[in-house]
Amino acid sequence: MTKKFWQLSPAERRVLLVDQGILTQAQADFWSTQTTLPETVLLGLSENNIGQMSLPVGVVPNVQIAGKAVTIPLATEEPSVVAAISHGFKMMSQGRTIQVVKNIHGVTGQIGLQHVSAKDLTILQDHQADLQRIGLAAHPTLTSHDGAIRQIQIKRVGQSDAAIIVTVDSGNAMGANIMNDILEAMARTVTQFTNAEVLFAVLTNDGRDSLTQLTVTVAFDQLTTKTWSGEQVAQRIQALADWAQTDPRRAVTHNKGIMNGVEAIVLATGNDTRAVNAAAHAYAAVSGQYRGLSHWHVETDGLHGEMTLPLPVGTVGGATKVLPSAQQALVLLHQPSAVQLQAIAASVGLAANLAALHALVTDGIQRGHMRLQYDSLAVRVGATAAEIAPLAAALAEADKPSETLAQQLLSQLRHKGEN
Repeated sequence: MTKKFWQLSPAERRVLLVDQGILTQAQADFWSTQTTLPETVLLGLSENNIGQMSLPVGVVPNVQIAGKAVTIPLATEEPSVVAAISHGFKMMSQGRTIQVVKNIHGVTGQIGLQHVSAKDLTILQDHQADLQRIGLAAHPTLTSHDGAIRQIQIKRVGQSDAAIIVTVDSGNAMGANIMNDILEAMARTVTQFTNAEVLFAVLTNDGRDSLTQLTVTVAFDQLTTKTWSGEQVAQRIQALADWAQTDPRRAVTHNKGIMNGVEAIVLATGNDTRAVNAAAHAYAAVSGQYRGLSHWHVETDGLHGEMTLPLPVGTVGGATKVLPSAQQALVLLHQPSAVQLQAIAASVGLAANLAALHALVTDGIQRGHMRLQYDSLAVRVGATAAEIAPLAAALAEADKPSETLAQQLLSQLRHKGEN
């Protein structure tokens, strides 16, 4: 019987991906023989460095995002994340029913000013063109990389303060450094033609200028289980998603499931996981109450999902060009633009969300989760690569799996192999 992709060994998966033309042999060799990062890379990415740590990189192959097939790299230490995302995409017909409704890329920054008189405010309004010229001069390569300063706004804050809010299209860069260079140049100029005092000049991680909106339709027959019809499962998923719109406790876990997937691809591609998480959770509370980021509802043709997510990511600059694994991850994704990476990352989050909701309203979250945790437990007690699967299967059959029991079962497995 032909093995499924998840049943193959890492080496067998690499061979298959080479045969399918998804990896070149050189790329497969890279993933099989990664070595310690050079000291220059370590020093360039972190101070006070004493070493490094590694994470597994799994893939979900042959996913259709906006009409293009990609193999998605996911860096995570959580055993169930890759399996859940694979299941989510399978229910979504390998991504074929995902539609990208909105996809904009940008970054916003603020210059905070104190002691701003009415006259200063008028001067700032009148000098917006000068501020834009100074901002572009601070980063002259911006326009050559398809970027632009989109907007400059002057807003009164309180009785005597004001903010200059700048929105930049940063091309394929995430844009943090570009934005900060522009803001600091503008801030120096502000003090020359006003009496205002600059308190700060820095980007905001708010994220509302890098929004990706997706919709998806899931056929009822993709949701069916041995116990529930597809229509029943869809109704239960809708009810659970609605719960996340009214109960912040549920919404936090709902959104954490989305970010399980998003963070895994953001990390794999060398992007800033902290910025993406901050933006996502802030956006979840934009209404004044923390809510679930996705919505699911039942229609006559299936279960419909929708999600809008801020995704401040890039495909040039920073760790995306320093970390060899990040470069190879982007190769797997066919060297996407920033907006294309946003669409892929949002799709991964939606797939992770669907899988989690489906598990919760059917068999419960622990059944699939613990099957993969048994693999981790097998490793902890010293199982070899060949012993992990049979030991995990034995643990799954046990009433009360534990590390002690895992050690006993491993001894029995090895004793049986000797006879």
